[in-house]
Amino acid sequence: CRFAMASTTAHNNNQLGQQMLELPHLQDGNINYKILGNMLSATILGEVLHASYVDHEYGKGTHVNVSNEAEWQFYYKENDVVVFRKRLPNSKIQSFLGRGVIDAPMADVVDYVHKFHNRLEWDNYLVQIEVCKEISENDWLLYMAHEAKQCFFKSRRDMFYYSRTAHVEKQYVQTSMSIKDKDYPHRPPYIRADIKPGSGWVIEK
Repeated sequence: CRFAMASTTAHNNNQLGQQMLELPHLQDGNINYKILGNMLSATILGEVLHASYVDHEYGKGTHVNVSNEAEWQFYYKENDVVVFRKRLPNSKIQSFLGRGVIDAPMADVVDYVHKFHNRLEWDNYLVQIEVCKEISENDWLLYMAHEAKQCFFKSRRDMFYYSRTAHVEKQYVQTSMSIKDKDYPHRPPYIRADIKPGSGWVIEK
């Protein structure tokens, strides 16, 4: 099956804003997660579609210079995975999108990605992931913590976010976005990072 994985993350609260969606709310003031999930699914599908138009016929492992425009551009190719990058103008925020083929039935890949804790097996920087609340069988609030070593120092980031899974025609879509909630503040010594709209997985045959 084919896959695309996109990620846009701001590493501190000063980088918020340029890609945040306006949250839909119910009459009681709570977030309308059904509408938000649909918005996020449409966002990542649009990003994957835009990246599919980019010419990536470059040599294996070859990097190219990219402009500072908010458009997907080829970044490099390695192990048959094509990676694209998008840089927002006047911002340090960068988006990355990887696209490739997994030699396995789509149902098996979807089942693996759907189980959040499996991420501990392939994300080398992930140290913790937990489901904080199950909103529905397709909607969750989760907490995730990452640690990366840089020489003698550790870079620690945590995230509290909403995640939605959906089947859109013949595609499986898992998309995420950071949510602020006073009941789930950052946990020292971690610094709260933010997952932007357009982050997640798209899997198809």
